[in-house]
Amino acid sequence: MAKSSAKGSVLLIVLLAIALITVKWIKSCRNSSETPVKETPAWKDDGRNKRSEWRYRTLEYTQHARCRMQCRNISEAEVNEILRNGTINYKKSNLNDKPCPTYAIEGNTNDGQKVRIVFAACKSTTRVVTTIDLGVEHECDCN
Repeated sequence: MAKSSAKGSVLLIVLLAIALITVKWIKSCRNSSETPVKETPAWKDDGRNKRSEWRYRTLEYTQHARCRMQCRNISEAEVNEILRNGTINYKKSNLNDKPCPTYAIEGNTNDGQKVRIVFAACKSTTRVVTTIDLGVEHECDCN
């Protein structure tokens, strides 16, 4: 009698293990086939998601930004680097700007400049509004 009870217990444990493995496999298949969840669009960003999708959209440069970049020797590659890896300065940003919220992102360029770049997070693109060298005052005529 004890042998048949032990065999039944082992069989039950094996069946439960198979059921558990099957459930985990089904869940992993469902998760990998689902469409990834998109981040909250930047124009609805509540400020908690610092790596919003607007950082990965196509960049547009305003004439003012191009002029300031040239005056301050800041390249497009450096703008991209600051955009991806810089730190948002929320005191200098305006998430309520219309038509697009603006983010002031700060960081260091390859040549050691401490810069702040202002980006407008619009619905389909990200606009570079201006670039500021925080360490050196530059004489620019970018009106």
